[in-house]
Amino acid sequence: MKQFIIFLLVIITIQVNGQMHERYGDRPNKRIEQLHKIKLIETLDMDEETTLKFFSRFNKHRDQMNEIDNTGDDILLQMESKIKEGKTGELNSLIDDYLKNEQEIPKRKSEFIMSLSDILTPEQISKFLVFELRFKEEIRDIILKERRRRPE
Repeated sequence: MKQFIIFLLVIITIQVNGQMHERYGDRPNKRIEQLHKIKLIETLDMDEETTLKFFSRFNKHRDQMNEIDNTGDDILLQMESKIKEGKTGELNSLIDDYLKNEQEIPKRKSEFIMSLSDILTPEQISKFLVFELRFKEEIRDIILKERRRRPE
């Protein structure tokens, strides 16, 4: 159940980010990313060497997650196309591909978190995990408040 809720939050975040990108371009995403990095460095109290190692690994992980997301999006677009074309017989294999792709998300996340043990303490890893959750909640709340404030 928890994974389903996280999945829904990810979908909502992707949609909101897409809408923000359409409206504002890349500027807000870069600012959010910079704020994320600054707050993360403060939260984890990392020295310069640890910061460089951490963000090198973090950026690689983020790129992998973006690749998984893009693959999932491509599969969904293929599904949509097959539905419109009436080729519903091909949907089962696309559903299987999509589910396999989605299973990569927690696997890669676990691998990334485990890989941090050589550069961060267990306390820092825990702080990182809590920070990620709280930061996403804060951003989501800010976006929702902004949406309510600005009528379309």
